[in-house]
Amino acid sequence: YYRIYDGESSEIYLDAFEAEIPKLAFYRDVELKTARIDTITNIYSYYAYNLGSEEIPLHKKITVRIKPKKDYLNDSTLYIALVNKKGEFIFLGNKISGDFLEAKTNTLGIYLIAKDSVNPIIKPINFKDNSSIAENWSLRVEIEDKETGINKYSMYVNDEWVLADYDAKNKLLVYQIDSHIKKGHNDLKVIVTDMVGNEAIYETSLQR
Repeated sequence: YYRIYDGESSEIYLDAFEAEIPKLAFYRDVELKTARIDTITNIYSYYAYNLGSEEIPLHKKITVRIKPKKDYLNDSTLYIALVNKKGEFIFLGNKISGDFLEAKTNTLGIYLIAKDSVNPIIKPINFKDNSSIAENWSLRVEIEDKETGINKYSMYVNDEWVLADYDAKNKLLVYQIDSHIKKGHNDLKVIVTDMVGNEAIYETSLQR
């Protein structure tokens, strides 16, 4: 257990795990239980690490660092995850800090290093590959990344970047057809990158 006095900063070290807690991070003095957990499989840190519980509110973000297993020190698809109540891994960050990965969080709980090697998904919604879009006023594409989430996206028409609006709630990328779409043949490209750099590319030809 670590006793954290609200007006003081604190540091916690736990076998390849570090946490930096700034001054006034909590709303009051707290006692944090810490533990190593070795019952979670398919992870890339030596252990999962429990720091307090998510029921304890944070006023400021803390910094968490975890060292990956030796064989994965240079793996760019690793990230620090928070394990939620459903057992799902929630992406926190993947900043490199020496031999550690680093992330900032405003939620206490169980932290570990996970790996995301799956590319995002790109799926056309209101048109088909190599089809006519003569009746369309927009092009709608569903984009999704089920693990770490979407970091960047871009759309190109005939090799020129076009403005597309991202509706994160509905996982939709929407392009209002404008002068970039010409009569006849048009090439469409959509590029989506997730939070650890996995990239998906969708390309098709459309007729108008």
